[in-house]
Amino acid sequence: MAHYTIDNNSNIDYEYEHGIRRIINIILIPILNTLPTRLRPHISKDRAADEVADHRTSHYALEILYHKGNNVSRPKYPLERIARRIWFNSNSAKAVRNRLRFVRHAITNHLRDRVTSGEKTLHVLSIASGSARAVLESVATIRSEYPDVSFRILLIDKKTDALAYSKQLAQELGLRDDAAVDISWQEGTAETSVKQLYNHGMRFDVVEMVGLLDYFDDEKMISISHHIRTILKPGGMYITANVAPNKEQRFVTKFVDWKMIYRTHTDMHRNLIAAGFPEDNICLTYEPLKIHIISTSYERQK
Repeated sequence: MAHYTIDNNSNIDYEYEHGIRRIINIILIPILNTLPTRLRPHISKDRAADEVADHRTSHYALEILYHKGNNVSRPKYPLERIARRIWFNSNSAKAVRNRLRFVRHAITNHLRDRVTSGEKTLHVLSIASGSARAVLESVATIRSEYPDVSFRILLIDKKTDALAYSKQLAQELGLRDDAAVDISWQEGTAETSVKQLYNHGMRFDVVEMVGLLDYFDDEKMISISHHIRTILKPGGMYITANVAPNKEQRFVTKFVDWKMIYRTHTDMHRNLIAAGFPEDNICLTYEPLKIHIISTSYERQK
């Protein structure tokens, strides 16, 4: 039986469905779920929301959601401000930001544990890395805490614009000028790249692949997770996530036209077991809104 927790860690600045918004959603969500895609240009009235819809599935759309649209534009008129609040304060948008916070927190804690157990050089891989925000911010935190620890980081994405974005973020975080941090960027697809890393004897303390499973069927999820397990160091962590069935699913799928594969914790657990992870080494956690399920799975210790 798959066990899971719902994370309400007070050390993480999570977003919740509170007060008036919860009451509004009782009426609003059923309405949103019935809207056809063709009405989107007439309803959004917000440039940032349009950018998310137009670039759905991309790192750019996620970065807009992370910044609540403020990295694209600032609403000037009342209708724009209303649209901004509806779009970027939906539970789905909040849950994406919650997922980022959880993943960053989990990676940071795991890296910290590896350092305190004696590791001096940490190897981190991000697959379908996008902006790699969670990984890069976690590494920056650990570097500030442990100046003697070095990093070897590999970011893989099939899109060159995503790799370029993560290079810029690494620069902003001071990591590209840090002699103790060696970051490589590689254009490539997930499974092919992982197989090549295995053949070259590469092993990692952390492998992060968050957001990609939303587009993989079960067979492909099991296959890529199996191959990722082979490149983990003993005790290494594979952190991934999947969008879960939720009450805004129809709105995201039909109106935003953002099609994903929705899985429960039971689905995730079954597939990770099939990929070869020991049952006791799989931890499944929902962010507080229960829209994203995050899995942290560990390779056996020697």
